[in-house]
Amino acid sequence: MLSVILFSTLFTNNATCLDMSGKEDHPMSSEYEMVKNESGVRIYTRWIPIDETRSGKEVKAELVMDGTTAVVLSVLKDDRSFTKWMGGTKDYYRVKTVDPMHWYSYVQFALPWPLKNQDIVIKYDLINEPAAGDKIIIRMTGMPSYLQSFDGVTRIPHFTGSWTITDLGNNKVMVEYIMFSNMKPPFPLWITDPIIQNNLVKTMDAFRGMINECKADKLCLNETR
Repeated sequence: MLSVILFSTLFTNNATCLDMSGKEDHPMSSEYEMVKNESGVRIYTRWIPIDETRSGKEVKAELVMDGTTAVVLSVLKDDRSFTKWMGGTKDYYRVKTVDPMHWYSYVQFALPWPLKNQDIVIKYDLINEPAAGDKIIIRMTGMPSYLQSFDGVTRIPHFTGSWTITDLGNNKVMVEYIMFSNMKPPFPLWITDPIIQNNLVKTMDAFRGMINECKADKLCLNETR
């Protein structure tokens, strides 16, 4: 979801922020390590160098589900469904559509008093990689200066991430979500890590439910931008 706040309440409705930064004694780089496997959702983390003294935790979630790349992509591009499966979202809307492969969206996350809500504008780049077979990648980049800031809302200064959708055949897809931010930690990892992992499982499970809903009514396939 971060020694870093990724999105406070990106996957939770409480006051804890996604904390991904490390202490100075953590390794400057590492391989992914699985830290949770629940309800078919696997959560991995790895350390990414931020500067000479600090590393941050990148978080990855993987989920294999019934469906097709077209259905999963349609849900990821559906602005109206975002708040239904992404926990803690107060507001989400399309800021600009450059073309079907590139767009900008605004998202604001609700935090309880006395904390301020957080927001970010995300640039989405849809990439088809023929060499990778039936795989679609959506790269996400935080654009903190793209829109004016709002009073009482904290702008998230850095975020990168991606969604990868891989067709496994037999109406099965693997969905991979990666997120990283270099913000400094507000809370120690031993407090935030279990909350991040539990709520990320809930969010991915809700996303799976949205995929099933989309398959059932088939309307989302006709409404993908």
